[in-house]
Amino acid sequence: MPRQHLIWPVIFALCILSLSACKAKREEPAPPGEETAAPAGAPEGFALIDASAFNVSDYKGRVLVLDFWATWCGPCKMAIPHLIELQEKYRDQGLTVIGITYDDNADKDVPPYAAEVGMNYVNVRADDELKRKYAIIGLPTIIIYDRDGNEIMKRPGYIGKDQLEAKIAPLLEPPRT
Repeated sequence: MPRQHLIWPVIFALCILSLSACKAKREEPAPPGEETAAPAGAPEGFALIDASAFNVSDYKGRVLVLDFWATWCGPCKMAIPHLIELQEKYRDQGLTVIGITYDDNADKDVPPYAAEVGMNYVNVRADDELKRKYAIIGLPTIIIYDRDGNEIMKRPGYIGKDQLEAKIAPLLEPPRT
């Protein structure tokens, strides 16, 4: 086969590899502790909490987006600006974005990164129980819940802002009577 016919399959394969999910790595659970104060320069809304303080049922009545991510994951970092924008745009309509960080040292790595990118939502330190509960096999993974707490979507890998907004916006519409 001539070389020019091989270039497109190679380019396609490289694109798929670059956008594929990062493999989730194992870590020891973060030591128990209270909420970490937002770092200097972090926007309002950012906090880092322990997994024991997090429960999806606490967010009934709101559309909930869980973003399983890590600072070492390239596709995760590509998605975070979309989540920041969506949180800002739809917060008052009932959207809550929560990051679930898989960083080995979340207390050290996440607050400076959050300040750098302007993260405006809470993050949870993933522990082994939370990881088992959600059976995350790669990062990033997005899970969307409706206002009643029903899982609407679970998708590993990068998802673009337009696709994410298309899933979220209809869930934020007021119920028809």
